[in-house]
Amino acid sequence: MRANVEVPSEFDGVEAYGASGVGLYRSEFLLARRGGLVSEDEQRVAYEAIAKVAGDHGAVIRLFDLGGR
Repeated sequence: MRANVEVPSEFDGVEAYGASGVGLYRSEFLLARRGGLVSEDEQRVAYEAIAKVAGDHGAVIRLFDLGGR
């Protein structure tokens, strides 16, 4: 079973509940917390963190689902 996570505070639950990687990482929180675009470095740090949490099992990352037309 994989975990679905949206914010870094949920990362501890991935291992605590025995998930095998991350089935969906919702990256929209990067925009919501500041109300605008984040730098490339901030994105890199966020994606490195989820890669570490997911480990060898990997993660599926949804990149900015902003309700496109």
